Amino acid sequence: MKRATFSYLEYRIPSYLVFFYQKVPEHSIPARYIQVLLMFTAILLVFYQRVNLSVAIVALNSLEETTTTNASQPKFHFWGTFSVQLLSGYLGSHYGTVKLLFGCVLGSSLISIGLPFALIYFGFEAFVALRVVQGCAQGIVFPAVYAHLAKWSPLKERSLLGGISQWAWRWDFYVVVY
Repeated sequence: MKRATFSYLEYRIPSYLVFFYQKVPEHSIPARYIQVLLMFTAILLVFYQRVNLSVAIVALNSLEETTTTNASQPKFHFWGTFSVQLLSGYLGSHYGTVKLLFGCVLGSSLISIGLPFALIYFGFEAFVALRVVQGCAQGIVFPAVYAHLAKWSPLKERSLLGGISQWAWRWDFYVVVY
Protein backbone atom coordinates (compact mmCIF):
# COMPACT_ATOMS: atom_id res chain seq x y z
CA MET A 1 0.00 0.00 0.00
CA LYS A 2 1.37 3.41 -0.96
CA ARG A 3 1.93 6.03 1.68
CA ALA A 4 0.69 9.59 1.44
CA THR A 5 3.15 12.16 0.09
CA PHE A 6 3.06 14.29 3.23
CA SER A 7 4.29 13.50 6.69
CA TYR A 8 1.47 13.06 9.12
CA LEU A 9 3.76 14.10 11.97
CA GLU A 10 3.91 17.64 10.55
CA TYR A 11 0.17 18.04 10.78
CA ARG A 12 -0.19 16.23 14.09
CA ILE A 13 -2.60 13.66 12.68
CA PRO A 14 -3.04 10.68 15.02
CA SER A 15 -1.48 7.50 13.69
CA TYR A 16 -4.81 5.66 13.61
CA LEU A 17 -6.18 8.27 11.17
CA VAL A 18 -3.29 8.12 8.70
CA PHE A 19 -5.22 5.68 6.54
CA PHE A 20 -7.91 8.31 5.90
CA TYR A 21 -5.37 10.97 4.90
CA GLN A 22 -3.65 8.96 2.19
CA LYS A 23 -3.73 10.17 -1.36
CA VAL A 24 -7.00 9.40 -3.12
CA PRO A 25 -6.74 7.70 -6.53
CA GLU A 26 -7.72 9.93 -9.44
CA HIS A 27 -10.42 7.57 -10.70
CA SER A 28 -12.43 7.71 -7.48
CA ILE A 29 -15.71 9.58 -7.05
CA PRO A 30 -15.21 13.22 -5.98
CA ALA A 31 -16.16 13.96 -2.39
CA ARG A 32 -18.72 16.59 -3.39
CA TYR A 33 -20.85 13.96 -5.13
CA ILE A 34 -20.72 11.73 -2.09
CA GLN A 35 -21.78 14.72 0.05
CA VAL A 36 -24.71 15.37 -2.29
CA LEU A 37 -25.71 11.71 -2.09
CA LEU A 38 -25.67 11.93 1.71
CA MET A 39 -27.77 15.11 1.67
CA PHE A 40 -30.18 13.41 -0.76
CA THR A 41 -30.47 10.49 1.67
CA ALA A 42 -31.01 12.84 4.64
CA ILE A 43 -33.86 14.63 2.85
CA LEU A 44 -35.29 11.27 1.78
CA LEU A 45 -35.36 10.01 5.39
CA VAL A 46 -36.82 13.24 6.73
CA PHE A 47 -39.63 13.24 4.20
CA TYR A 48 -40.53 9.61 4.86
CA GLN A 49 -40.64 10.30 8.58
CA ARG A 50 -42.90 13.27 7.90
CA VAL A 51 -45.45 11.26 5.92
CA ASN A 52 -45.33 7.99 7.83
CA LEU A 53 -48.13 9.17 10.08
CA SER A 54 -50.53 9.09 7.15
CA VAL A 55 -49.99 5.35 6.98
CA ALA A 56 -50.37 4.92 10.73
CA ILE A 57 -53.58 6.93 10.96
CA VAL A 58 -55.61 3.75 10.51
CA ALA A 59 -54.07 2.33 13.67
CA LEU A 60 -54.66 5.60 15.47
CA ASN A 61 -58.36 5.40 14.61
CA SER A 62 -58.52 2.13 16.50
CA LEU A 63 -57.64 4.03 19.69
CA GLU A 64 -61.09 5.66 19.47
CA GLU A 65 -59.85 9.22 19.23
CA THR A 66 -62.17 11.76 17.72
CA THR A 67 -62.00 12.46 14.01
CA THR A 68 -61.02 16.08 14.64
CA THR A 69 -57.98 14.88 16.59
CA ASN A 70 -56.96 12.58 13.75
CA ALA A 71 -57.47 15.32 11.19
CA SER A 72 -55.26 17.72 13.14
CA GLN A 73 -52.33 15.31 13.59
CA PRO A 74 -50.29 16.40 10.55
CA LYS A 75 -50.19 20.00 11.74
CA PHE A 76 -48.37 19.14 14.97
CA HIS A 77 -45.26 18.35 12.97
CA PHE A 78 -45.32 21.68 11.17
CA TRP A 79 -45.55 23.67 14.41
CA GLY A 80 -42.06 22.49 15.21
CA THR A 81 -40.79 22.81 11.66
CA PHE A 82 -41.68 26.47 11.29
CA SER A 83 -40.56 27.45 14.77
CA VAL A 84 -36.86 26.68 14.18
CA GLN A 85 -36.29 28.06 10.68
CA LEU A 86 -34.56 31.28 11.80
CA LEU A 87 -32.68 29.62 14.64
CA SER A 88 -31.22 26.98 12.34
CA GLY A 89 -28.96 29.48 10.55
CA TYR A 90 -27.30 30.41 13.82
CA LEU A 91 -26.99 26.77 14.86
CA GLY A 92 -25.41 25.89 11.51
CA SER A 93 -22.78 28.62 11.84
CA HIS A 94 -22.08 27.77 15.46
CA TYR A 95 -21.91 23.95 15.35
CA GLY A 96 -21.24 23.29 11.67
CA THR A 97 -23.73 22.12 9.10
CA VAL A 98 -22.52 18.53 8.85
CA LYS A 99 -22.78 17.90 12.60
CA LEU A 100 -26.12 19.67 12.70
CA LEU A 101 -27.48 17.68 9.79
CA PHE A 102 -26.32 14.40 11.29
CA GLY A 103 -27.75 15.23 14.71
CA CYS A 104 -31.11 16.32 13.33
CA VAL A 105 -31.59 13.28 11.11
CA LEU A 106 -30.49 10.94 13.91
CA GLY A 107 -32.71 12.66 16.47
CA SER A 108 -35.68 12.65 14.12
CA SER A 109 -35.16 8.95 13.41
CA LEU A 110 -35.01 8.07 17.09
CA ILE A 111 -38.15 10.08 17.77
CA SER A 112 -39.87 8.31 14.89
CA ILE A 113 -39.05 4.98 16.50
CA GLY A 114 -40.41 6.19 19.84
CA LEU A 115 -43.69 7.66 18.56
CA PRO A 116 -45.77 4.45 18.79
CA PHE A 117 -44.48 3.73 22.30
CA ALA A 118 -45.27 7.27 23.40
CA LEU A 119 -48.82 6.94 22.11
CA ILE A 120 -49.40 3.54 23.70
CA TYR A 121 -47.80 4.12 27.10
CA PHE A 122 -48.08 7.89 27.68
CA GLY A 123 -51.10 8.96 25.69
CA PHE A 124 -51.95 11.43 22.99
CA GLU A 125 -50.33 14.45 24.68
CA ALA A 126 -46.91 12.77 24.71
CA PHE A 127 -47.40 11.80 21.08
CA VAL A 128 -48.14 15.42 20.15
CA ALA A 129 -45.13 16.66 22.12
CA LEU A 130 -42.80 14.19 20.39
CA ARG A 131 -44.27 15.08 17.01
CA VAL A 132 -43.53 18.78 17.63
CA VAL A 133 -39.96 17.95 18.72
CA GLN A 134 -39.58 15.81 15.60
CA GLY A 135 -40.75 18.76 13.54
CA CYS A 136 -38.13 20.94 15.23
CA ALA A 137 -35.41 18.45 14.32
CA GLN A 138 -36.62 18.20 10.74
CA GLY A 139 -37.02 21.94 10.36
CA ILE A 140 -33.27 22.37 10.66
CA VAL A 141 -32.46 19.91 7.86
CA PHE A 142 -33.28 22.07 4.83
CA PRO A 143 -31.48 25.22 6.01
CA ALA A 144 -28.47 23.06 6.95
CA VAL A 145 -28.42 21.51 3.48
CA TYR A 146 -28.61 24.94 1.84
CA ALA A 147 -25.86 26.35 4.08
CA HIS A 148 -23.64 23.35 3.41
CA LEU A 149 -24.11 23.67 -0.33
CA ALA A 150 -23.41 27.40 -0.23
CA LYS A 151 -20.15 26.97 1.69
CA TRP A 152 -18.85 23.81 0.16
CA SER A 153 -19.85 23.31 -3.47
CA PRO A 154 -17.94 24.94 -6.33
CA LEU A 155 -19.69 27.94 -7.87
CA LYS A 156 -20.03 26.37 -11.33
CA GLU A 157 -21.60 23.18 -9.94
CA ARG A 158 -23.71 24.71 -7.18
CA SER A 159 -27.01 24.62 -9.09
CA LEU A 160 -26.44 21.04 -10.25
CA LEU A 161 -25.51 19.76 -6.79
CA GLY A 162 -28.36 21.68 -5.16
CA GLY A 163 -30.83 20.31 -7.70
CA ILE A 164 -29.69 16.74 -7.13
CA SER A 165 -29.92 17.03 -3.35
CA GLN A 166 -33.35 18.73 -3.49
CA TRP A 167 -34.73 16.17 -5.92
CA ALA A 168 -35.16 13.77 -3.00
CA TRP A 169 -38.46 15.21 -1.82
CA ARG A 170 -39.94 14.97 -5.31
CA TRP A 171 -38.78 11.38 -5.61
CA ASP A 172 -40.23 10.62 -2.17
CA PHE A 173 -43.56 12.08 -3.18
CA TYR A 174 -43.89 9.84 -6.22
CA VAL A 175 -42.85 6.73 -4.32
CA VAL A 176 -45.29 7.42 -1.45
CA VAL A 177 -48.19 8.20 -3.79
CA TYR A 178 -47.71 5.13 -5.94
